[in-house]
Amino acid sequence: MTKHFITLNALLIFVVLTLIYFTSSQLSLRHDIGIKITELEKQIALDLPLLELPNEFLHYSGDQAAVSLYIEKLNQHLSQQYISVVNISSKPTIANTDETNQLIRQLNSPNQVTYITLSKNIPFVRKVDIAFMILFAFVALIMSYWRKKIIEQSKKYKINVAKNNELADFKLCIDLQTKTLSSNYVDNLHVGLANKPLCFYLALADYCIMNNDVILNQNKDVPEDLIKLANKYFYRLTELGHTIRKRPNFNNSLDKTLSEIRAALDEVLAATPEYKEIYYPPKAAGEGSRSRVHSYALNNLIQGQIRVKGK
Repeated sequence: MTKHFITLNALLIFVVLTLIYFTSSQLSLRHDIGIKITELEKQIALDLPLLELPNEFLHYSGDQAAVSLYIEKLNQHLSQQYISVVNISSKPTIANTDETNQLIRQLNSPNQVTYITLSKNIPFVRKVDIAFMILFAFVALIMSYWRKKIIEQSKKYKINVAKNNELADFKLCIDLQTKTLSSNYVDNLHVGLANKPLCFYLALADYCIMNNDVILNQNKDVPEDLIKLANKYFYRLTELGHTIRKRPNFNNSLDKTLSEIRAALDEVLAATPEYKEIYYPPKAAGEGSRSRVHSYALNNLIQGQIRVKGK
């Protein structure tokens, strides 16, 4: 994901949030102003008897100075209401050429008709709007980074799923009847393996699947349970008619046994070396102290990744 992607996403989120906010804010503000105008009309209607407005019926010219003073005091009270009184008179008047911001309300009484000219003073952007826009910009950036992380994690998840599916599809095939190793990825490739390494590898695979965190050191004796599994496979080869020899000592010549197993796997996995970490008994990284902590266990192997024919 590039910075360009994050910027575009942040801008889109900011615009959407701002449009939603301004639309709802303007609707709410206009509703509040409508309520205020209704309240203002009621207040002026109650004060009309006290105002010295011109009255043609009574032949009274009125006192415009008193009316202007009343309007001034009224507007002081309305200073934070986004609306003001422009004029109160017996005739409709528009005090500004911009009529869109002004409106006239009519009050009827038994002896006269009074017209109230009002002006709506709604600013395009208020201080609270600026505060919300800053907040929206911050939220937009956070959401853009969050979306970026989600997309990246989703891609990684799909890649991992694809790799896992690929790993799940690959199988190492061992045929006890032919004493060969092969895979389901390469046809007509069957690598033979001698009795001892074949039995030991099958036993090693079973033992490591049952004990996936086991540590097997070449400088120590092979675990008794692993030996029993190896003997079981040797007896199975005997049943299949492959050997009449005495069963081997699987503790002896362990280095040679593992070398023969690795050589056979090198041939089988030549076209798919990425699977070595699953099936290949790890080699020691060095000699001396490092080899003493080395483990040849198949810790990455799980159930179902080896198919055994003739078991």
